[in-house]
Amino acid sequence: TIATAAKVNQVKAFIAGGFIRDNLLGRHVGDLDIVISGDPQNLIQVLKNQFNGTSFALDNAAGMFRLALPSGSAFSQIDITTATGTLEDDLWRRDFSINAMAVSLADFDSTAGRCSTIDPTGGLSDVRTQLIRAVTMDVFREDPARLLRGVRLAAELGFTIEPATESAIVSHAGLVATVAGERTREELLELLSLKNSGATIEYLDKLSLLTHIFPELEPSRGVEQPLEHAWDVLGHQLKTAVALDWVLRRGQWPYA
Repeated sequence: TIATAAKVNQVKAFIAGGFIRDNLLGRHVGDLDIVISGDPQNLIQVLKNQFNGTSFALDNAAGMFRLALPSGSAFSQIDITTATGTLEDDLWRRDFSINAMAVSLADFDSTAGRCSTIDPTGGLSDVRTQLIRAVTMDVFREDPARLLRGVRLAAELGFTIEPATESAIVSHAGLVATVAGERTREELLELLSLKNSGATIEYLDKLSLLTHIFPELEPSRGVEQPLEHAWDVLGHQLKTAVALDWVLRRGQWPYA
C-alpha cells in the first residue's frame, strides 16, 4: 500500500532502520520507518486516509512526521522522514550499523518476499555476528541519548558492544547527563523491563554511565561496610538489583 502510494505521488520510498534488523532476527516489528525523497505532505495524507490514522509533525523543519495507526493495525505507527541528501547520507547519520540498513519499496517483490538490502555501514554482517557497532565514533556527541540506547539494544537483542564502540561510550559517558529526562526515562524503563537487568545495570557502571545518570550513587563508591558484607556500599546496591532479578524469576543469582 505504501509502495503504491509513493509511486502515485512520484516519491522514492525506502524502509529503513529497526524494521529490517528485527525482520532478520525474526522479532515482532511494531513500528515502520520510511525514508522518502520528495514532498511528504501528499503521501502522508494518502496514507492517513488509507489506514484511518492520525498524522502529526515530529520535526516539521527536518521533515519528520508520524502516522499513528488504529489499534489492531499491522503497525502501531509509521514514521516518515524526508531524506537530506542521498539515502546513503541518511544511513550514515544513523546511530548503529544494525539500524542503518534500507530497502527500496520500488524494488520490493511482495510475492517472493525478497528485496535487495542497502547496507553501506556493514549492518548485515553485524546482525549475523551479533555486534553493536557505532556507524561513526561521533554518533554519541551528535545525540548523547545513543549512549544508553546502545546498552539497551545490546541487552534487548543479546548482542555484544564491540570494543571500539564500547571505548567511545566510556569516553563520552558524561554527555548522558545532558539528555532530556523523558528520553533517559524511556530508555531506562525499557532496559529495566528486560530479563537480567541487574547485570545490565552493573554494565552501565562499567561504562561510566550509571553515576552520570544517578549522581547520588557516586559517593557510595568505595565506602566500606562491616566484615559481614562482601561489597562496598555501591557494590551492595548493584548486587541487590541482580538479586531482585532472581527473586522475580527473571535472572540468576549465584549465591541463591
